[in-house]
Amino acid sequence: MSESLARLSLGEWQDLVDAQPRAVPFHHQNWIKLISEQYRLRIEIPALVEGGTTTALPFIETRSITGRRKLVSLPFTDYMRIITTDPSKVTRFLTALQGDAFSKGRPVLVKTDQPLEYASQPQAWFRHELHFVGSIDDIVGGYTPALRRNLRHANGRSLRYERRHDLAALEDFYRLHTLTRRR
Repeated sequence: MSESLARLSLGEWQDLVDAQPRAVPFHHQNWIKLISEQYRLRIEIPALVEGGTTTALPFIETRSITGRRKLVSLPFTDYMRIITTDPSKVTRFLTALQGDAFSKGRPVLVKTDQPLEYASQPQAWFRHELHFVGSIDDIVGGYTPALRRNLRHANGRSLRYERRHDLAALEDFYRLHTLTRRR
């Protein structure tokens, strides 16, 4: 049985994201618009809407190295968590993604935070995690000499680092990105 997927607007997507406690800044519509506008790529946000539940994931249409069109779950992030109001619907959503109505023969690449139960082909799945155990001196002592040298240079130039997860941080990033990006 082939599932039919709805298409969400960015506003509808943002409404879904706002209701999700597990959403991260990469889910925010401003991040999606930034990627789309910066690289001039088309956005598609398919959604399985069923009985008051919604499962969705944004995609960018891009081209492979051979020029063939493909859909990639929002690139330029390590992974993009599927947003759902009912986790039991994720497998049906993934099945529907492979249907011709959505993919139109284009390969679909889903980068997510966990191995997928459904995959039409064998999948490789990687997740990078850093475990900081010990003192800061022990951690820095494990860095390569080049990285330690670069950190000394950065400290000498008063580089400041902040880790934030709020909308204002995303807006600051966007402002700095547009000031410093290469065209």
